[in-house]
Amino acid sequence: MKAAVPFRSSVRVRVVLGVTILLILILGLGAQFQYTVHRETMLANLEATSTWIGESVERTLTRAMLSRDRAQLEQVAQDLAVGDTIRNAMILNHKGVVRIAARSAELDSSIPATDPTCLNCHRSNDRTSSQSFVFTTPDGARVFRNVTPILNRAACQSCHDTAERVNGILVIDLPIEALEAHLRADLEQNLVIAAVTIVLIAMIILLLLDHIVLAKLDDFRAALLRYARGDFAARVPVTARDEIGNLARAVNHMAQGLEEKEKLEQEVQRTARQLERESASLGALYRVALESSRSLNVDDVLRAGLENARAAAAMASGEIYLTEPATHTLRLRAAVGAPSDFLPVAELLCQGECLCGTVVAQAKPSVANDLRLGPSGTCGPCRLFGFRAAAAIPLCARGRTLGVIFLHDTSPREFSADDRALLNALGDQLGVAIDNALLYTEMESRVQALSRQVQHLAVLEERDRLAREMHDGFAQTLALLHLKLSVAQAASRTTGEFANALAEVRGIVDQTFEEARQLIGDLRTPLPQPTNFVGSLSEYVNTFALRYNLQAEVCADADAMHTCCSPDVEIQVMRIVQETMANVRKHARAAHVRVEFARQNGTLNIQIQDDGQGFDPAAIARTTGHFGLAIMRERAASFGGELHIRGEPGVGTTIQLRVPVAQQPRER
Repeated sequence: MKAAVPFRSSVRVRVVLGVTILLILILGLGAQFQYTVHRETMLANLEATSTWIGESVERTLTRAMLSRDRAQLEQVAQDLAVGDTIRNAMILNHKGVVRIAARSAELDSSIPATDPTCLNCHRSNDRTSSQSFVFTTPDGARVFRNVTPILNRAACQSCHDTAERVNGILVIDLPIEALEAHLRADLEQNLVIAAVTIVLIAMIILLLLDHIVLAKLDDFRAALLRYARGDFAARVPVTARDEIGNLARAVNHMAQGLEEKEKLEQEVQRTARQLERESASLGALYRVALESSRSLNVDDVLRAGLENARAAAAMASGEIYLTEPATHTLRLRAAVGAPSDFLPVAELLCQGECLCGTVVAQAKPSVANDLRLGPSGTCGPCRLFGFRAAAAIPLCARGRTLGVIFLHDTSPREFSADDRALLNALGDQLGVAIDNALLYTEMESRVQALSRQVQHLAVLEERDRLAREMHDGFAQTLALLHLKLSVAQAASRTTGEFANALAEVRGIVDQTFEEARQLIGDLRTPLPQPTNFVGSLSEYVNTFALRYNLQAEVCADADAMHTCCSPDVEIQVMRIVQETMANVRKHARAAHVRVEFARQNGTLNIQIQDDGQGFDPAAIARTTGHFGLAIMRERAASFGGELHIRGEPGVGTTIQLRVPVAQQPRER
């Protein structure tokens, strides 16, 4: 498409106007010169003709005048005026009086020296030679007049004064209107021919200008416009070995240099971008490795890895899902930048469901430049919340798929091969880091379990040692004391206060011996297993009830049955339960006891309720010598628990114990 050029600025217009004006001047001046030359030639020819006629007539007139034949003179003058060649002929004397004329009306008339037709001769003071000039008559006719003097020769002096040089003047007038009209016609014809020639030459010049110059300038312009847009592959056609061809070759050489320079710059920029991407990728991988080395906590590794991956991939938000082997589902474990109302919707996914589930099921990464362009049934929640670009990368380690990292943005995006490689590398490294953290968590859990078992065995061994020592020492002494008191009571014949005191001492010994047996039995009772804490407590309550003829009712919900605590807490709880059951047997005189285990809000609630005679806890607290309840409260406070006692005389007693539950390690 040719650009519009203002009329005044057009090269065509300026060249054509310049050439036309020059041709007009040249041809106009040529025509004018030709006209002038032709006119001068015509006048010279007329002058020569008129001079020749004048001289011939002069000789004829001279003979006639010598013979004094006036009739012959008049006949000569009239014969000259016959036809269109000579308009008039007349002879003037030396005084300027017309003596002989072809026209009778002009006879005896005079022509003064001041007449414009006479001034040329009188002004030059040359009256002896023929002269010619052109003038216009009063009626507008153009006339060529030749004036030939009649000299006073020797033959004439017999009649004329010898002092006069000229006897008279022969005047011959020739009409020149027809000749001038012919010249003007020739001039007009020449001007028309010149005009046609100018037009033809202008058109030829315009066509040649378009073909030789302007068309090639359009090629230059098109190429330069492409150069301005950064397209240096354009070339100007070289059609001739002229100046324009040389210019085209120079422009093409310049374009080739610019093209090579642009390719070099593009290569440098591409290399710089590649280095920048590789540097960013290495930086992201380094940050993931650094964060993984700083902490082996799974949540810390997930948060740091997700944030680094999101920043490295230049995505707005993302989540990490980990696989739950038991249910084959994906659970949300970390999120960055996602809308808060999106997380509850996408908290749990099934393998094979949506983009993330498909990636985990196939263990292959997948990206979507625009989720709206995919099948309508996939990625429903993501589309609902306006996500467009998305990338899902499996987290793999040791041949297993641990989960998936899901990155997304609200704008569409084209994922390059470098982007995919970076995401895959991040997924692999983050998968290894997560696997290490999970292994560390599992190992830590196993270490804790082993520690609990070691502590459990140590406590059992210590309890068994104490039970043996009490059985071999304190219990044997009480048994011997009981035997001696029985023998003394049987051998004694006394009555009264001594006998009563002896019976009372025997009763005290019997009660002490029974308590020692119960204490030995409690020490010999196995401590609850770490994996079955509530079950062990329930078994102890039922065994205690059978031993002391109590009706026991034990209730535990499903969450409580799977509760575990630290070993030291479990020991303190067991001691509180044992002390409570001992109080039920010794002081409450109850026939029925109900024990409930319930877990709620991270707390294990234990409630022991009996139907015994009851007591006032406030009154007991004000008296001295009762340490059992205070010790129970101290045991509960030692592990952060709470102990509440409710009771009234004749109604029964309720013991409520709240135990903080240890944090359960999450399953992988």
